[in-house]
Amino acid sequence: MKNTEIVTGIIVNALKVKEFDVRVKILTAEGLKTCTATGALKPNAKLKSAVQIFTVAEFSLVGTRIIGAHVFETNHAITKDIKKISKEDFDKMHGEQGGKR
Repeated sequence: MKNTEIVTGIIVNALKVKEFDVRVKILTAEGLKTCTATGALKPNAKLKSAVQIFTVAEFSLVGTRIIGAHVFETNHAITKDIKKISKEDFDKMHGEQGGKR
């Protein structure tokens, strides 16, 4: 049986890889770790909020698999602000180019 590793970090990238699985990049004091959270997108999954982008948490890992997390901060508002800013920038770029597509 593999040992459990505890790391504290922030999710800087999250990518859906199967119907209910997520591959995340966690920025830790030691550097970036790429991990998988199996079943994290199921409706009642315990890891669902822990694997959202910009979430700060203490993650329990077995190898590269996230088996648990203690969430310190979720920062969902940042994600909404970035999407809003990105859309405004996109609209400005297309407005300056003089045409709608």
